[in-house]
Amino acid sequence: MDIKDIDPNPEDPCSEYEAWSECGIVLHNSVYGKYVVASRRIEEGELIIEELPLSVSPYATSDRLPLCLTCGRDLAFSERCSKCRWPICSNSSACERDPVHSDAECPIFVANGVRPGKLSTLEYTAVEVIRCLILRSHNPDKWNRLTRFEPHAESRKLSEEVKTEMEFIVEFVREKCELKQYEFDIIEKIAGIIAVNTFWEIGRASCRERV
Repeated sequence: MDIKDIDPNPEDPCSEYEAWSECGIVLHNSVYGKYVVASRRIEEGELIIEELPLSVSPYATSDRLPLCLTCGRDLAFSERCSKCRWPICSNSSACERDPVHSDAECPIFVANGVRPGKLSTLEYTAVEVIRCLILRSHNPDKWNRLTRFEPHAESRKLSEEVKTEMEFIVEFVREKCELKQYEFDIIEKIAGIIAVNTFWEIGRASCRERV
């Protein structure tokens, strides 16, 4: 079956075709967002898509913190980046020098004197939001791909928990880190994209999110 042979749902005016892989397409539903359908028979065990994440960040519940901002490994509270003083593996300089940290939040924290607080899950979420936001200037191609994901902004606005999270994240990004070029709407969108589209990579000694 060819993609052109698949008819869009006539009851859904928001349906649109988008190439996903050589064996699937993406449709959009006004209620549920984007979803994938097969465009041909897929054999058992067949690899249908393989791609690198747009962003990787450590994430865990507060009882598992701190985690290294680069590799996501469980750390002792004394292990810190020599520049920004946020949690980074101290037994190797590789994590501190890795661009995922050194070219992202580290110089922002240093320039604005942003030190970690009680190391809550929200602080790690804010770091992840910053890593995604700076793609707008650091990597426009990744930014364009990232912002096509569904944030489910309207449904998220109904949650009091999300409202509390957004107040913290917006203050962290715009006030503490002085990233005032990012307006509330775009911060809210990126936070929604992260919440809806990331998945965890959990190991024995590390925990990270990928989007």
